[in-house]
Amino acid sequence: MTRELFCKFGNLCPDYIFKLTLNRSLLMDLQSQGSWLLESGLVATDKLPNYRLLLDARAL
Repeated sequence: MTRELFCKFGNLCPDYIFKLTLNRSLLMDLQSQGSWLLESGLVATDKLPNYRLLLDARAL
């Protein structure tokens, strides 16, 4: 359905290939921000979560 909406309202070519991806930079950014929060004392924990477990790859 998303493809049809983009083609209709976004004036995209109907043969445009849509691909949903999750690259490693998002995980690295989450890790970096989490480390900063820990080092700054802005969170009430001493351990970072495993961000890979928080992301559901089934949508990809």
